[in-house]
Amino acid sequence: MLLARPELRPQMISATEREMGERMTALFLQGADVVTEEDVSSTLQEISNIVSGRLQNALRGRDDVCTIGLPIVTVLAKTLPIAELWAAVGFHNALGDVKFTTFVRPILRGAPGSGAL
Repeated sequence: MLLARPELRPQMISATEREMGERMTALFLQGADVVTEEDVSSTLQEISNIVSGRLQNALRGRDDVCTIGLPIVTVLAKTLPIAELWAAVGFHNALGDVKFTTFVRPILRGAPGSGAL
């Protein structure tokens, strides 16, 4: 299991292409004509909160101690370097026209750049 060792904690990345982020935002805002970069960032943060909240509930249901930090939205390189340690879960709406992927991996607590808890 991801948290089988107490020195590990989960790190999660939700990723989608820019155009998909804009489409998700327009749907989230229920048809807004103008979608700003700030709108896209807020929408992606909210989606990350929803997914991480579900992960947190699942882990707590197994009696794991789990806290979730605030999401950080950033623009990544064209290709996302995902190693074998990442577990990927794809999400889409019922029509399949809105898609994003969430990647989860274990990292050491207190490791540089890990947002030590």
